[in-house]
Amino acid sequence: REIPKQEQLIRWAKMFSEFKPGDAVVRIKTSISDPNPAMRDWPAFRINDKHHPRKGSEVKVWPLMNFAVAVDDHELNVTHAIRGKDHMDNEKKQKFVFDFFKWKIPTHLYIGRVNFLGFDLSSSETKKKIQRGEYDGWDDIRIPFLPALKRRGYQPDAFTRFAVEMGVSQNDKTITGEDYFKSLNAFNKDIIDIKSNRYFFVIEPVEITVENAPEQKVELELHPEDNKRGKRIFKTSTKFYVAKDDYSKFKKGKLYRLMDCLNFKFGEIDKITFDSVEYEHYKEHGEKIMHWLPVSKELVNVEVLMPDKTLRKGLGESLLSKLKEGDIVQLERFGFCRLDKKEKDKLTFWFGHK
Repeated sequence: REIPKQEQLIRWAKMFSEFKPGDAVVRIKTSISDPNPAMRDWPAFRINDKHHPRKGSEVKVWPLMNFAVAVDDHELNVTHAIRGKDHMDNEKKQKFVFDFFKWKIPTHLYIGRVNFLGFDLSSSETKKKIQRGEYDGWDDIRIPFLPALKRRGYQPDAFTRFAVEMGVSQNDKTITGEDYFKSLNAFNKDIIDIKSNRYFFVIEPVEITVENAPEQKVELELHPEDNKRGKRIFKTSTKFYVAKDDYSKFKKGKLYRLMDCLNFKFGEIDKITFDSVEYEHYKEHGEKIMHWLPVSKELVNVEVLMPDKTLRKGLGESLLSKLKEGDIVQLERFGFCRLDKKEKDKLTFWFGHK
């Protein structure tokens, strides 16, 4: 610490020529009696002769974080630095740099950490899994990171609203994955609900015949709260598609309703018979309402990638073919989904949330 300045400069020069990594570091001279050991002559530069992806072997002496951050904040004219409270000591170190150069130090604000329980947010562990092929990439739908959530249809303002709701303070907070997505989904729904047109999607379709069903022209709004967007028009007769799961739960003698279309009864020997079209009759005696599609060559093949990376396959109404990649819709009684890929023979959506 007491070596003359000229000798220090000679040693500094040797860092670029003679010294090897670990032989020497540059330290900021502070007080050796500082009660906090981390503040005593903390290191500012080190030697690193590994190949750099941008600089190659051109640069050998590199600044460490606190010196680099101080210079960056000054050159970028940062007025307020908002950091986690674990960086409080770093502010004290950086103040030495600002004081030595007679720069104006930014205002520093600190926030507590938000700890998430129930899902892994470790970038280093995720990177290893990607390299091992366990994940497809940083946007694998199973990873709760922004690239994947963006592909699922989550909007930037939903995260902003979540942060505002959590509040900013120096106190650490803990939230479970379940509660996090419960809040995030609610905020995201507020944003995308009014933008998302409604469409029918029938998973694992089963064809049924409703005997004596009248021919109808069923008109449904693209959005229930905005009739200016237009209608979805279905021409129906006796043949319909319903979801396999709905079909498997039919009970003898019970009354069911195809949503906004007609009522039918499930009878003996799996016979399905038209009952009426009135919703009020269903309200008094009905068992379940289900979505449906008329049997038609105009229907489109649809796949929905779920958050666990399973695929839900089925048929969608013909208007889905007019969507563009990136469009967010609500598949009725299923959830909000974003069209991720549009091909000639099928549409692939990513599931967002209910």
